[in-house]
Amino acid sequence: MARYIIYGAGSSGAFIGGRLLTTGAEVVFIARGPHHDAIAANGLRIKTPLEDATLSVDLSRDPAAIDWREDDVVVLTMRTPDCLEAISRLARVAPPSITVACAASGSEPERMALRFFENVLSVLILINVAIEEPGTVCSYLAPGMGIVDVGRCPDGYDAGAEAFARDMADAGFLATPRSDMTKWKNGRLLTNAGTNVIRAVCPSNDVPEELVTEAREEAARVFAAAGLPCVSSDAILGRVFASGLFGKFVDGKAYPGSSTTQELLRGAQASEIDFVNGEIVLLGRQLGISTPVNQALQSVMQEMLREHAEPYALTADELRQRVVRPEGGGMRDWGLLTRPGETAKT
Repeated sequence: MARYIIYGAGSSGAFIGGRLLTTGAEVVFIARGPHHDAIAANGLRIKTPLEDATLSVDLSRDPAAIDWREDDVVVLTMRTPDCLEAISRLARVAPPSITVACAASGSEPERMALRFFENVLSVLILINVAIEEPGTVCSYLAPGMGIVDVGRCPDGYDAGAEAFARDMADAGFLATPRSDMTKWKNGRLLTNAGTNVIRAVCPSNDVPEELVTEAREEAARVFAAAGLPCVSSDAILGRVFASGLFGKFVDGKAYPGSSTTQELLRGAQASEIDFVNGEIVLLGRQLGISTPVNQALQSVMQEMLREHAEPYALTADELRQRVVRPEGGGMRDWGLLTRPGETAKT
């Protein structure tokens, strides 16, 4: 079994690394801030609906402090806004032969990693985890731990991907090696584009479901126009429902919400949403396709972070009012037939 380096051992990374430790895997955690300090002082505590365990871990603040091996597997589990600096730092100290497994919700970290490393894996993770307090990570799924699918980037799979999936399965995750991870990661991005901001900023009893649908439809349009393969949100959600995993309470407390909700709760400086809804906006601008819903959702999240707003601060109607649609509403007005400077086809 390869040695795993969990780079960005926050909630997801610490939980995945902790589960690997229970199988006897060799794991090094790279963490920072109070979370690092608490783990260093007291160990890594992992709480689930079924267990409460404290683990002694090999911990570091910086990849430069690690004695690197040629066949190490680095699992990038930090948020996308932090990935470029992290990958650049990694490239300065680690051998080029290492494998870099990118587990963020979008596909931008894979593109970053491929600039520096040849062996890059694309990882789809579907888990419900949160940091309860520094040094303590809670997982709210049972009876399983979550889903961790993997394939090579950009596509295909090899012995390395199969070994990664096997190790994740041994650690209690539902893990499938896939040869078409690009379309699955795009499907995850499409799904999150419709839900993460909306369910973070609107109360659960006042969700504008039509905006969920429209954000996903915008994403599907730009993916199709860009020639990017993408599974549907139904396929992503079907993978979850078929898994038999169910949300549970830990110490009487429910899952606090998606990573986007948790960004608001902790007052993050930047958001993963810039690489989710923002990715749809970027593609739309490159292709001349209007994406008013995704643009509005990205803008709302940026504003809420600037103002240190709490989750669920907007009503459905207030969020609807933020969506500025093209006049007319026809296909040409949505940019589906023309690009800037072009004449519409008839």
